[in-house]
Amino acid sequence: MNNYIADEYDEIIDVENFAEGSKERFCIDSLDKANWAFRKLVALNAEKTENTELAVKEIDRINHWLVSRNNPIDNRISNLEGLLMEYYITEKDKDNNFKLSTPYGKVTSKKGKDYTYNEELLIEELNDTDYIVVKKSIDKNKLKKEITVLEDGRAVTSDGVVLEGVTVTDKVSYSVKPAMD
Repeated sequence: MNNYIADEYDEIIDVENFAEGSKERFCIDSLDKANWAFRKLVALNAEKTENTELAVKEIDRINHWLVSRNNPIDNRISNLEGLLMEYYITEKDKDNNFKLSTPYGKVTSKKGKDYTYNEELLIEELNDTDYIVVKKSIDKNKLKKEITVLEDGRAVTSDGVVLEGVTVTDKVSYSVKPAMD
């Protein structure tokens, strides 16, 4: 803070302390007092800006420090999670009923289906059905519930129409869940 602003700020403190000690409230009733108040506002805003700039610099410095400290930890976490999933997959391949659960966490898998849509082809195939919404896109949730998936990944409607615009593949997702304290 430069000396001029520091002097202005000190004067504000003096006036505030005087006002607190007396029963009278400071009031602006002349051009000189208004000018004085504006000078004080400039000083207060400068101090506020200085505080904000200092805080931003410190926050940036701390965030940089945090990233530099956490990056190696994140790499180690990813490595351990990968090793746990690799072990889980290996054991699951040997025994389909295998479960990896310890007091400190577990690895789970969830089977699902991964749908790949050819929007243009499906819109053409399903144009006059209630699977098409007004904006001409597929109501995929409704379609998923009502189609039958063949072993080769083809989708068939309840009417027996094979849909060329969608293929279904099996997928497995894994999650590592450390126990929470």
